[in-house]
Amino acid sequence: MLQKGGHSSVVRMFLALPVFLLLWGLLLVGCRDEAEPAPTVAWPTPPGQGEVQELTFETIGRGDWAGDFWPSEEPGLVIATSEDDSDLSEFPVEDAREQLLALDYDTHLVVAVFLGRFSSNRGQEVEVRQVLKRGNQIGLYARVPEPLQETEDEIISPYHVISTTKRGEWGQEIEFTLYLN
Repeated sequence: MLQKGGHSSVVRMFLALPVFLLLWGLLLVGCRDEAEPAPTVAWPTPPGQGEVQELTFETIGRGDWAGDFWPSEEPGLVIATSEDDSDLSEFPVEDAREQLLALDYDTHLVVAVFLGRFSSNRGQEVEVRQVLKRGNQIGLYARVPEPLQETEDEIISPYHVISTTKRGEWGQEIEFTLYLN
């Protein structure tokens, strides 16, 4: 048998449990050790007329040594729209070179982004994050993260080689621009 007031005690305890769990959850969320989120980069839109299209791409190769293929100390691009118009067949990374030779250049093009040759005692990378096309303009948006790890002082040549499909109008001269963060 319930005593007088017994029913309301059960109701109060029943209501207190969810409130307790909610407060406990908020406390745990507030105490989490979160790293600061990476800052977002406000990329410029490629110049030109027309609608901006985001082109999907696949990585063919990425690393910190392109050999003597890119001798410049400045960042740059090598574009291959056909197997004949590129010396990417001489690319020093064998896996990437095999993929480049097997690619269908009627439906794809290749863009190799190079960070440049420099002496470094820290590892370094370049990573293509987005490819946008607007009219006859293509913007390649690449991120250069903080150096990866301490290494011996050496000459490095970071690169990222990608392939993308030829969507839209390609019967015109296309201008490529590299944007680095």
